[in-house]
Amino acid sequence: MLFRKPQLIKTYILEIAIGVLEGSLFFIPTVLVGAQGLSYAAAGLIAALGAIMFVVVIPASGRALDRIGSKNVLLVGTLLTEIGLAIFAIGFRSLPLSILSMIVAGCGFGALLGAPTRFIVTNETDESTRATAVGLLSQALIAGQILGGSLAGGIISIATSELTGYHNAYLAFAGVALLALVITATLANDGVWGTQRLAIKHRH
Repeated sequence: MLFRKPQLIKTYILEIAIGVLEGSLFFIPTVLVGAQGLSYAAAGLIAALGAIMFVVVIPASGRALDRIGSKNVLLVGTLLTEIGLAIFAIGFRSLPLSILSMIVAGCGFGALLGAPTRFIVTNETDESTRATAVGLLSQALIAGQILGGSLAGGIISIATSELTGYHNAYLAFAGVALLALVITATLANDGVWGTQRLAIKHRH
């Protein structure tokens, strides 16, 4: 039943991709230490910029769902994440570019994680299957995180040098973000209508 709706199938695939992208964050401090010779404390602070932007953007992302729709929120999120990871892939040797990439990618993740995909799944399912559908969404995210870690580890391990491995790994993550952007572009937009439809479901 859940996998008969194209909107749901695309959303689950997108959630896996988001999980892969989230996995890219785990390696940021290690990359900064290896590429720039920073201490782990300093590298952790730079990586934390992404988390700070994530926290700042999440409330705005939630408010935007009803105004511009889940598709548009996800489009902004995937685009910013792709730009941020691409900047990091080519500029992780530079402290200013690393900081810029964390800010941009952090804003992207703030728009991607949590509400938008859950919003779609909730709107696309009946009350009898909603809990299962949301649970599968969480499993898709976890699977993506595992894949993301494996992807980076595999690419880094086969590279001719550590820095080349980091470069290739984050180019690959930027490619996944581009794929997520393409998938998002094919989604139907829920927006305010999705909220109204959900309200109608609850009344019945």
